Amino acid sequence: MLGKDYAYFIEIARQQSLQTASDLLFVSPSTLSKYVQRLENDLGLQLFERVGKRFILTYAGHRYLAWCQRMKAVEDRCQRELQHISANGKKILRLGFPSMHVKCFLNSIIPAFLREHPRIELSIYERNSSQIWPMFFDNKLDLVFMYKNPATLSGNIQNAVVSTENMVLCVPKGHAIASASQSRAGFPYPWIDLRAVEHENLIVVSESAQDVVGSIESIFNQYIPAPHIVMRAMVLESIAIGILQGIGISILPDRLLHLLGYRNCFDLYSFGETPVICQYRAFHYAHSSVEQEICALIDLAEENLRI
Repeated sequence: MLGKDYAYFIEIARQQSLQTASDLLFVSPSTLSKYVQRLENDLGLQLFERVGKRFILTYAGHRYLAWCQRMKAVEDRCQRELQHISANGKKILRLGFPSMHVKCFLNSIIPAFLREHPRIELSIYERNSSQIWPMFFDNKLDLVFMYKNPATLSGNIQNAVVSTENMVLCVPKGHAIASASQSRAGFPYPWIDLRAVEHENLIVVSESAQDVVGSIESIFNQYIPAPHIVMRAMVLESIAIGILQGIGISILPDRLLHLLGYRNCFDLYSFGETPVICQYRAFHYAHSSVEQEICALIDLAEENLRI
């Protein structure tokens, strides 16, 4: 139903006269008469009692009028908002990223972005990574930032590396494992053979979150025949807190620990034949209506998230 149809019905009900309503609506009485006949036929209900030349609402007509008024109000509001957007060039950019990165983005990246793009409105969705990706896949988000391997993505999804980070063994300060570490060329932290943690309690990522952050458990399985896992978590910050509380040790991205404010709470160790890295990436769809703004925000994130 179009907005003019709402207006037709509301005005006929208000004036109780096709002639008077037609004068106010600038249409012929015959046009309104055909409109009422078609509407009543479509609904299978009588909306007006014809009393002489007066059109008096039936009970069904009163209920239909109430809905017409609601729908017209919504349409009017929609038109005003679209006119405002057209006049001001305003766009909405829907962002999604793990809540653990919100603080960093709000402290530096987003304020700088809004200064450069004052006509953009941001809608921020903070979820764990396993919840964000389905929202993005359903086109409910324009841009997401997360740890995810892009190898299986469709060609319509673009991605850019925002930060390359070292995966490190993370243990509480002063942990006895320090005695097994050594300096090794090419590694950013003291190196350790992961077989040395065979008897340690380990914290890993829940299966439902492995697709977006990788399987920490699979790394331990390469070195330890039967790793002793005491906790699984979907949120990486929960793993960091578990380490801090002495529940176990784990593997996490070093940059993430810095962003969360835990970097100085732990001792960090490199491992593997070569440094093990992960990449924090930005994902968006090709040919988005906010593509220019997406690229600008990615550039700012790359600049601010370098280690």
